[in-house]
Amino acid sequence: MVRREEASYNQSMKYFRSFKKRKQRRPVKSKQLYPLVPSRSDF
Repeated sequence: MVRREEASYNQSMKYFRSFKKRKQRRPVKSKQLYPLVPSRSDF
């Protein structure tokens, strides 16, 4: 279970970092990002 949680956390961090990079390129509405973020709150 711990390894699964860690993997999901790493995945969410990857998504988060990609969002940061996208934001730097051009402003994106936060509403558009929500559906891409995993529904589980592993943060």
